[in-house]
Formats: sequence, C-alpha cells, structure tokens
Amino acid sequence: MKKLFLLSILFSLVFVSCNKDDDDNSVGYSSDGTYANLGLPSGTLWATCNVGAEKPEEVGGYFAWGETTAKTKFNDYNYKFYDKNSSDYTKYNDTDNLTTLDSEDDAATVNLGKEWRMPTFKECEELVDECEWIEISDYKSTGVSGVAVFKRKSSSDYDVENDVHIFLPFGGYYTTLGKILKSTCNYWPATKGYGFGTSIIGYPYADEGYDREAGLNIRPVRAK
Repeated sequence: MKKLFLLSILFSLVFVSCNKDDDDNSVGYSSDGTYANLGLPSGTLWATCNVGAEKPEEVGGYFAWGETTAKTKFNDYNYKFYDKNSSDYTKYNDTDNLTTLDSEDDAATVNLGKEWRMPTFKECEELVDECEWIEISDYKSTGVSGVAVFKRKSSSDYDVENDVHIFLPFGGYYTTLGKILKSTCNYWPATKGYGFGTSIIGYPYADEGYDREAGLNIRPVRAK
C-alpha cells in the first residue's frame, strides 16, 4: 500500500512537470508562439505580433486611440469619440475622468479575445527600463527593419536566433496629413496621453504624447 502511495505521488509530480503552464517564471515563448516571457518584474507577457499581423515582421493595423477597427485616414471628424458640434470628446474627457481604456474600446481585447489587452503606461515604461532595444536592419532575413527587445543581461551579446525577444517593426504612424514614414515604431498603450516605441534617433521612449486621433500600431500583452 505504501509503495502504491509513493508511486501515485511520483506520477502526480511527473504529470505536473509535463503540463507546466506557459506563464511560469522562466524566460521563453509560449507553446503556440503568440507571446514571450521576457522575465520582467511585473510578469507581463508581451505578444510576438502587432494587432492585425500574423508574423512578427508584419506591421499590422493602424488604430486611433480607443478605436477597435484599423483604418488609413485619421482626423478629428472620423474619430469615434469626437463630437464636431461641441468640438469635444464624448468619452475619456475631463468630465468622465476616465484615463484607461474600457475593454470594449481596447483593440487588443476586441480583436484577439479577453485574455489580451493593450499595455498600461507602467508596463510600457517597464519594457523600456528593463530591456535592451537593439535596432535590426534585416530581421531574420525578411528584409524588414525594426527593433528587437531583449531582457537586459550582463553580456552585450544579443542574438535574435537564440535569445528570447519581441520584434517591433518600423512602421511609422499616421497623422491628419497622412502616413509619416520614419524609421520608428510607435504604439498605443491603454493609458490616455501616452505612446511608446522608438524616437527618430533610435532611443526607446514610453511617455511620448500623441493626438488620440493619430494612427499608431498596437502590441498586446496578457497578464501572468
């Protein structure tokens, strides 16, 4: 009887080990490759693709802040939350004091499912502060340039083939004047008044201000 009990415990341990959740503390990719665990202090898991993209090197869609459908023309009058009669915003304004997108206005949640969402400002700030952002001129021989984001380590040797990372392709952004083609990647967080990505001189940022009618990409996250 004792032997059977011990065997039962051993089987249970093996079963748990073999079915280990992707969301553990180890740096790595999920089994389906949809997100990367960069070993960040918050445990935030970053998607490997932009919303609207199927591969890391694809730019995906451009969205105004709080809109859930991609488009290519961006101005006040086609912005979901702008009232041209009052010249004011109908939501996320000084009256309702909402500063973070509701799930119904979160493009990541609406397009990918409830387990996904847009990152908060603090999560974007963490990605900048805790990671090494390295410009890549030809990502994995795709001909696409952008930035590979790695968890910072003592060694300066980072390799996109062997080190866990997320890739942010350079896609520029849209203003009312059209698409701004710069060697930058520009993303919306769920927090009002901010943007994150890379500046024109290559430095990562998490506190850039954009008009909410502008068209930026979205890189989703999921909580651990």
